[in-house]
Amino acid sequence: MLLEERRELRETFRKFAEREIAPNAAAADLDEAYPWDSFRAYRDWGFVRLGFPEEYGGDGADAVTCAMLVEEVARV
Repeated sequence: MLLEERRELRETFRKFAEREIAPNAAAADLDEAYPWDSFRAYRDWGFVRLGFPEEYGGDGADAVTCAMLVEEVARV
């Protein structure tokens, strides 16, 4: 994958994390509850299939791309 493509993906992952995960994170931690709103956003943005092979309906993303998503979610 080209460097510019990775930068664009990271920006997408960052926007997702800031818009969809960050607002739910503190409440989920305080309530010690599963963050269903965050999971639904993860699913709705299509990231749930990111790391699965294309032949199984996934996006076939490599480990670096999946790690970038995890990093951005963990950041918020």
